[in-house]
Amino acid sequence: MESRLKELTLLANKASGQENHPCIVDFARYLKLIQEEAFRCKNITEKLLDFSRTTEHKREAVSLPKLVQSVLDVTTHLQNSKGKKIEIKEEQHTNAWINAEEIKSVILNLVVNGLDSMDDGGILTIVIREKDGQAEVAIKDTGIGMNQEVLENIFEPFFTQNRTGKGTGLGLTISHKIIQQHGGEIEASSEGMGHGSVFTIRLPLHPMVSMNTNESMRRDGVPSGQPLLVSA
Repeated sequence: MESRLKELTLLANKASGQENHPCIVDFARYLKLIQEEAFRCKNITEKLLDFSRTTEHKREAVSLPKLVQSVLDVTTHLQNSKGKKIEIKEEQHTNAWINAEEIKSVILNLVVNGLDSMDDGGILTIVIREKDGQAEVAIKDTGIGMNQEVLENIFEPFFTQNRTGKGTGLGLTISHKIIQQHGGEIEASSEGMGHGSVFTIRLPLHPMVSMNTNESMRRDGVPSGQPLLVSA
């Protein structure tokens, strides 16, 4: 399929270069549309394959601030980031027990969606912290927002409100599955249309952090420092 798409691209480029031939103009335009749809179908197929995979990948302690920054290093070069501001608020340095590449793809998807939803002057805020024994990343935008119907269907396959018209409606579905496979949670919230959106990801902490959090408890469930009473 990849080779066929390359051939189609080459043919489209050749046709578009023959602008002096009126009879070729319409052909080139339709060929370009076919090319775009072919790549869109290829993208959907790849996402469906990703969605169907259940393979467990290696997980390790990963610095979430560093991972988020690596995502932003990519998105700052995207066209949809121009004229918009991205802020990171790191309440504390947080590690999570994750597969870095999978979670990076989730955060990248959420950041790109947030940027797409905003006009020039929009602000995307990413908050990283530990809360209730979990690592948490909240991505808040000042974009178009979501009504109740959108919130109820946002993680459903092929559901999209992407303003660019280029979304497949699978990005959030796959992101939801990845977070679930990590034993985490992802939720969307909004105060309504025109009031922006917030996507919150919760992930397990590095096991060492979890152990430190619970070190006040003994294996028998008695808090450390308290005497253990044994019946005679």
